[in-house]
Amino acid sequence: MKRTSNYCKAYLAEELRRFPEWQERVQPLVVQPEEAADSGGVTEYFFLHDDYVVTGSVYRDEQVTFDQVTPDWKAFCESVLNFTVPSAGQKAS
Repeated sequence: MKRTSNYCKAYLAEELRRFPEWQERVQPLVVQPEEAADSGGVTEYFFLHDDYVVTGSVYRDEQVTFDQVTPDWKAFCESVLNFTVPSAGQKAS
């Protein structure tokens, strides 16, 4: 059964790849806009979940690409990516 997180946010793959200890186990979600189809322009995304695990899918347990949740990884997510999990009464941005 597919499992979802309470919160996840899509990030460009290039942003996450800036983390020095990044190890990519699966490919990102690739989006190819219709207008860019002939030019080969694609955009790659990963999903960062509320537990700091990264997947290639919005589902928490599918296509896990990075699950080395360390203090350095959390600090990178919070300070470089500005990732914060909204509290129960706060709206997600």
